[in-house]
Amino acid sequence: MVGKLHARGMEIGDHSVTHRLPRKWWTDANKTIIAEEVLNQRRNLVEKAGIPVEDIKGWRSPFLQPAGNDLFSVLYENNFT
Repeated sequence: MVGKLHARGMEIGDHSVTHRLPRKWWTDANKTIIAEEVLNQRRNLVEKAGIPVEDIKGWRSPFLQPAGNDLFSVLYENNFT
C-alpha cells in the first residue's frame, strides 16, 4: 500500500522502527540507537515498499519527542532534509 501511495505522488517519510515507549526513551537515546531507528525504517521502506532511497527525505520523531543534536546529526549525515 505504501508503495502505491508513493507511485501516486505522495511523499513518504521515515518515522522509526519501534515507536518505543516511554517517550523519554527518545530524549535519552544515543546516536547509535537513533541511527538504528532511522536507518532501519528507511531500509524497510526501500526494500518492502520499493521506494527509492533518494525519495525518503523526511523524518517525524515518535510522539514529536525531540532527541537532541544526535538526531539532527544522524538525519544530516544521511541526507534527510
